[in-house]
Amino acid sequence: MDGRLWLWLILMVLLILLGEGTNGYNLNFTMCGTWHHRGDARSLSLSLDVRRGCENITVSANDSTLSVQGWFTGVCENTSTVAVTASSKETPFCLNWDPLLDLLWLDLSGQRHSLCGLPTLREGCCSISPYDNSDVLGDYGIANGSVTGDIIQDRLQKFYVFKGSQDNCVKNFCEDTNIDVLKIEHVVMKSGKTGKVDQQCIQGDVREVREGFRGLNISSSTPKTTPSVYLPPSLLPPGKKQAKVVYTYYSDATHFQKVTANQKGADLVNEVVGISVENEVIANLPEPIRISFWHQNKSETGSKRCVFWDPRKDSTVHWRNEGCKTHRKSAEETECSCDHLTYFALLLEIEQRDVSDLAALTWITALCCAISSISCFLLLILLNMPRKKSHEQSTHIHRNLVIAVLLLNLLFLFTGVVANLDAEKLCQAYGAALHYALLCTFTWMAIEVLNTFWLIYMVLKPQLKQLLLNLVGFGLPVIPIIILLLNDIYGLRQLSDGTNHFYKMCWIRAEQGLLIHYIVNVGFFAIVFTCGLLMLALVVIRIRGRPEWQKNKVTFLSIWGLSLLFGSSWGLGFLGFGAFLRVIQFLFCINALQGFFLLVRFWVLERIRKKDSLSYRFSTTSTGQPMMEQSRR
Repeated sequence: MDGRLWLWLILMVLLILLGEGTNGYNLNFTMCGTWHHRGDARSLSLSLDVRRGCENITVSANDSTLSVQGWFTGVCENTSTVAVTASSKETPFCLNWDPLLDLLWLDLSGQRHSLCGLPTLREGCCSISPYDNSDVLGDYGIANGSVTGDIIQDRLQKFYVFKGSQDNCVKNFCEDTNIDVLKIEHVVMKSGKTGKVDQQCIQGDVREVREGFRGLNISSSTPKTTPSVYLPPSLLPPGKKQAKVVYTYYSDATHFQKVTANQKGADLVNEVVGISVENEVIANLPEPIRISFWHQNKSETGSKRCVFWDPRKDSTVHWRNEGCKTHRKSAEETECSCDHLTYFALLLEIEQRDVSDLAALTWITALCCAISSISCFLLLILLNMPRKKSHEQSTHIHRNLVIAVLLLNLLFLFTGVVANLDAEKLCQAYGAALHYALLCTFTWMAIEVLNTFWLIYMVLKPQLKQLLLNLVGFGLPVIPIIILLLNDIYGLRQLSDGTNHFYKMCWIRAEQGLLIHYIVNVGFFAIVFTCGLLMLALVVIRIRGRPEWQKNKVTFLSIWGLSLLFGSSWGLGFLGFGAFLRVIQFLFCINALQGFFLLVRFWVLERIRKKDSLSYRFSTTSTGQPMMEQSRR
């Protein structure tokens, strides 16, 4: 007996995991049990008497026949006898009934018998519940009878009777709190209907595409109300002569909104569209599908972006944009072009403002980065020339700051090129490298502040080890980068100027970017910036009484030089709001010239050193040697 129970439990688990039709909504009926018969495989049979109506289902068994009869289907009728086989005298079975689709099938001895196999989506249907099951028999019949896993009788019985009652299947299906979009897609896919499906929460279109398919437009009979879709000819999988394409439409995006609420500053504009091909995974289409979303001309400051959710990759709703391009066709229409099939939507990033003058800012920044990169390269050569090279710690720190700025400028210069390659993994790695270069630059600015403090206030203390400084300057930023990489933060970022002009870059993704930007980037730099301002004030307080300080040229160059080392100009980013926004955006571009200014500073201080040795000695000893130590020797 224990062995039979074990076999029965295994069958139940397999049916839950693999069974067709067990898609979770509560109208489904599954009756399981163990058929006790005489074991003569040649004389076993399955007797069917299934008719339209809504009265009852009777499942009975004797020594040679398992019978299913009753009036409970919507369209299907089946009166037949089928020969079956069994490996033992006690055979587990499960009878499955899907009232929404009018599907009936029996699993017996590892074989599936389709009893009503032509699915038909029904608004009204017959739901089934246990009725009177008190019959007791001797040697043959059904033992361990259960409904949806709940045992009715563990004793041997000749028959089980279940009562039918009229129900609104579609209404109950849509009101089920456990309903999700995958269940809805399953119903549309299995409905057997071709053409439009419009049943409360079940809205869509099912199309058969065949060999020679030249593309297809799916749109509403009422223009500008629901999204329209263009399906390219490449949608038909290679080697297939026909396929079923299912388009599902969700005017109520409740099942999707609960996750986008966690994406700060983002919200779905309106509908969600799902597109799939039955039993196929479609990706990397040579010609993309096109989805046109219609929306009101909203006044919110933000940019609309085409996004998708792939349930195969993310079990919970997570919006991504890889493989999708956004085209703003008008104030009320946005077209999404995507190279794969899944669920698509239009995301409004409310807190990400469109960048006015984006093209001008992009060109200015690129030019400044190129100039700064060349300047950093030349400065590194000058700092490493035999007659300039110094082993003092300040020179070592200055050199590493220049390396970090050079790396940042080069990576930022080519981020747009890499982003347009549409290589997801490469863009993720490039975005992480760009973020690493930025954090390294901030870290070496912080080390410059610390070194200045050490030279002025810790004169008698031994200097910090260069190895330790290198580990902090280039090693510390690795920690947050690894953490963010593991959380899939980096990828394609798209900026808009509010028209059809977009700039792509490999950076922190927009949906996670706001929180990460403020915590990691702005938070870290705010500390560096504050410490830098305090250090400048301490330098002025410490040496303002000296006579050399009264020379305006020396005063200006000393403060200006230290400001460059501390990255004070980056503080302009804190003023980027309100009426100052547009001006600050252009002024902030001067940060891309930091390498050029460092080179100019080196050249100016070299000239001062040659013309006025007194000014040189004063700056060296009284300003914490800001970038002058390299001019020795």
